[in-house]
Amino acid sequence: MALTIIGPNAKAAVPALGRALLGKESQNCWYFAGALGVMGRDAVPALTNALVSSNPDVRSAAAFGLGKLGPAAEPAVQPLLQCLKDANVNVRDRTVQSLAEIGPPAVPELVRAIEHEKGHVRQSAAKALMNAFAQRRMTEPALLGMLQDEDPASRQQAIATLAAIHAREEPVILAVAASLKDPVPEVRVAAAKGLADMSRRAQPAVPALIEALKDTTPEVRSSAAKTLGLIGPPAKAALPALARLLEDPDASVCAAAKEALVNMQEEQGKSVPR
Repeated sequence: MALTIIGPNAKAAVPALGRALLGKESQNCWYFAGALGVMGRDAVPALTNALVSSNPDVRSAAAFGLGKLGPAAEPAVQPLLQCLKDANVNVRDRTVQSLAEIGPPAVPELVRAIEHEKGHVRQSAAKALMNAFAQRRMTEPALLGMLQDEDPASRQQAIATLAAIHAREEPVILAVAASLKDPVPEVRVAAAKGLADMSRRAQPAVPALIEALKDTTPEVRSSAAKTLGLIGPPAKAALPALARLLEDPDASVCAAAKEALVNMQEEQGKSVPR
C-alpha cells in the first residue's frame, strides 16, 4: 500500500516489484501490478514482461497495471494487442479495458487491428474504441468496413462502437440504418438500438426505421419505435405506422409505440390514442 501511495517516486522499487509479479506468490499479483501501475513509464517494461507469463492471472494483472498507467503505457500497446489473442477470456477482457484506458496513444493500432484482424480480436479492438469520441473521424472508416464482416458478432460490435463514439455524419448513420435489413435478427436489433443511442442524430435513418416497424422480430420493432420517438417531430412521417403498432401482438412493442407517439405528439400539441 505504501508504494502505491508514493507512486512515481518509488520507481527504485520497480525491479523488485517486477520480480514479485512473476514470482510464486501469484495470489498477490494484482497488488504488485497495481503498485507498478502508479509508477509511471519506468514500470512499463516490467508489466510488459509479465504479459507473457504462463499464469493467466499474472497476465490479467499485468494488463491491469498497464491500464492504470494510462497514456504512459503507449510502448506496451503492441504487446497488449497480442493479448487480444489470448486463450483466456479474462485476459482478453482485461486487455480491452486497459487499451481503452491508455486512450489516444492506442487508437491508431486499434484501428489497424480492426482493418487487418478477424473474429474476437477485431471485435475486442472495436470494443476498446468505444470511448474514443475525440478520435471519431480516425476510427469511423475502419468501423464502417467492419459492418461488412461475415461474422455477425463483428457487425454487432461495429454498430455498438459507432453509436458509442457519437457518430453523427449522415453516411455513417445511413450505413448503420442499412443494417436494419441484415439477415441476422441480432444484428438488426443492434442496429435499431444503436440508432436509438444516436437519438436525434439518427434523423437521416427515419425511412429505414419506419420500414423496421414491420420487422418480424419484436425487439427490432420496439427499438425502431423508441428511436422514432426520440427523433421527435422530424420523424412525423412515422405517425401512422406507430399508431398501427398500438395493436401489435407484442406488449413491449405496443408500449414503445405509445411512448414514441407521446414524445412526438406532445411537442406538436396533439392528443395520443389511448
